[in-house]
Amino acid sequence: MRTRRTSATSTAAARPGWDSAVCPSAAQVGSHASWEGLVCAEYGRLAALTDGACVEPAVRVRCADGAGPGGDLHDAVLTPSGPRLILGDVKGHGEQAAPLAAALRTAFRDAAPTEADPVRLAHTLDTRIGPRLGPEDFVTVLLADFRLDEIRLVNCGHPPPLRTGRRLAPVTAPSPSPPLGLAPDPRMQRTRLHPDQRLLLYTDGLVEARDGDGVFFPLDRHVHAALNAPTLDQALDRLLDLLLRHTGRTTTADDLTLILLQRAPVPLPRHPCPRSASPFREADP
Repeated sequence: MRTRRTSATSTAAARPGWDSAVCPSAAQVGSHASWEGLVCAEYGRLAALTDGACVEPAVRVRCADGAGPGGDLHDAVLTPSGPRLILGDVKGHGEQAAPLAAALRTAFRDAAPTEADPVRLAHTLDTRIGPRLGPEDFVTVLLADFRLDEIRLVNCGHPPPLRTGRRLAPVTAPSPSPPLGLAPDPRMQRTRLHPDQRLLLYTDGLVEARDGDGVFFPLDRHVHAALNAPTLDQALDRLLDLLLRHTGRTTTADDLTLILLQRAPVPLPRHPCPRSASPFREADP
């Protein structure tokens, strides 16, 4: 799916205990200063809300060829049970895809805080944006609910998250679901992270990137090594470097959103994690 979004540089200040946010500079986005603010705000919401689940995020956003807002989106809200994240990718690109991405973000913010069941939420989002979709339009979506002992995922046609630790492995949905707009039928999936593991959420601008011979970007041992860098920010920077070296470009050919998560190494002062409820305590086999 080809979509368009904004370049990113380290312009946002880090909160104590978090890796620095990566948001676009005004020089890079030109007349898209409002888009810069939106990307920074999205990161801020994600960082603040995952705080309560003792999870650390780092985010990188790139747009194709330096264009403005497009069809990638990510956002976070707080539910009674904990933080909830959405990562989505609208079919299409550039300004044509941006209104639908904005509509989905609005629908998510309206429905997600009070809907207990993430599967029902996916159907609600499908219903809300359905009237805006053309006959061939669709939106891939990944929903993630954070709990102290697990992450609950609902995947509607989106690339599966990658869990990295001693090995690199996709967290594949047990029953694949079509995207929103194509009669989605997702099931909830539960996963856990060991303290030495990380979880990468991404849009298809990563795996659909090609080199000069048309070879897709491989999720290989080099990616595994990059994602195991000492910090989350270093990991995403190394991953982006691998991607650009593969494509031989200085910018991404498609929109790209990367969200890398790990268990917080120590309890954060405002929201301490009880020792009896250590987050992501066990790893899936």
